[in-house]
Amino acid sequence: MAAGFFEGDERLAVFDGLGHITRKGDPRSLQVSDRQRLYQAIEQGDGPGAQAYLDALLPRHLEMLALLLEWALQLPSSARALTTAAEERAQTHRALERWSSEASSIATDTTTAALVAQVQTLLAQATPDDAPRLREHIAGDGTHPALALLEPVRSYADALRTSLSAGDRDQARAHLEAYFNTCVTLHDAFINFTSAYPTVVLATRGPELALELVRHSFSRLGAYEGLWALPRLLDTEALAAFLAEHLRAHFSGPDRGGSVRIEEYEDCYRLVFDPCGSGGALRRRLAGRWEGALLPEANPMTWGRSGEVPTYCSHCAFNELVSIERFGYPVLVTEFHPDPHRPCGWTLYKRPEAVPEQCYRRLGLEPPSARP
Repeated sequence: MAAGFFEGDERLAVFDGLGHITRKGDPRSLQVSDRQRLYQAIEQGDGPGAQAYLDALLPRHLEMLALLLEWALQLPSSARALTTAAEERAQTHRALERWSSEASSIATDTTTAALVAQVQTLLAQATPDDAPRLREHIAGDGTHPALALLEPVRSYADALRTSLSAGDRDQARAHLEAYFNTCVTLHDAFINFTSAYPTVVLATRGPELALELVRHSFSRLGAYEGLWALPRLLDTEALAAFLAEHLRAHFSGPDRGGSVRIEEYEDCYRLVFDPCGSGGALRRRLAGRWEGALLPEANPMTWGRSGEVPTYCSHCAFNELVSIERFGYPVLVTEFHPDPHRPCGWTLYKRPEAVPEQCYRRLGLEPPSARP
């Protein structure tokens, strides 16, 4: 079928330009979460269909978890680069304390509690050299010891495949639930640390260093430059499809199963996350406890907001700033909402001229029409 990413019946098809298998079809169909699509295939007795969805999702989930693990390990490395060894050790200790105080929001049973304990052990034993070593291994043989944290994800995926092949629906349902619970637990444990670290730096050293830590750590990630190659490789529709897939792999949506609402307008695509699986889900999960992470002063990395944007969410504003530096316009415009119970989103304009002037001004920049 020659239909585009957001046309026709839902299907698994090759992602044009990237080569992996992805979900394509009508946006209303794509809004159904990844978890629900797998569950529906199981209920319908469609073992091959369920396996096909799992084979498409597993690589994206593993990539996302490895990326977040790398970011968690990069934070101490960036803190040492920006301060001193003694300061880094003190901040890492504070970050672990804050992370530990929030861990109960992630661990909901004995299985997830054991996963959280493994993440805690890894973070407590990590050194600033671990992030660059992990990048070397991911680029090479992919066997860094830290990646052993992700083995339960593969194990549950294998168990799900076995139960699907045997036609055992009860076991397939149980393994599907265990698979997603494991993915979400690891995902949220890593996200919590990437939030806790700049938050304690904000409390002890102020917003300037906290934001520099976000910028430094995020821009050192192994996937960073590859992500910025995509706007040159993909047209706006394909880029919207990739970013929707990326946010599904963040386990966005009300059931944390990977859901994004896709809306097309004459001049843009709009992706809506309710919640965003990273910052949005973090704020909902921690209730009022995330308020210590709010950046107190208006800044380009807070979209000109004061006391409303957490340190973690500032990396979305950073992405806008970087895209303007590289391409001359914000490739993805973030719709941040200070109320975590309201959805956030990304808007991708089909033409740079269609980007509203306010999208530049809130970043402290003059729009192209006002430049000499």
